[in-house]
Amino acid sequence: MGLIPDLGPGPVGVDTAVFIYFMEEDPQFLPLVLPLFSGADEGKRELVTSALTLLEVLVVPYRAGNRQLAERYEQLLTRSRGIRMVELTRDQRRFQACA
Repeated sequence: MGLIPDLGPGPVGVDTAVFIYFMEEDPQFLPLVLPLFSGADEGKRELVTSALTLLEVLVVPYRAGNRQLAERYEQLLTRSRGIRMVELTRDQRRFQACA
């Protein structure tokens, strides 16, 4: 499977599950998502996500009382090289809820 070459140049929109697979080192999906994060860290690719993703990844750690994991997620999404978080407009959120 040639996931990375198939993406082509430019930013890549990344959803919540991809961050979870990466952070929790999911054995099935980590080999597929690791090149995305490596490319971002090396300055070769920009990963774009929304503030909604941050909220979604924090739910389980906070419910479980795992503040350390929550902080790792927050740091990954807000302070990592090559990862940009964008705000969603009200219209975008409405469209997303209908999809």
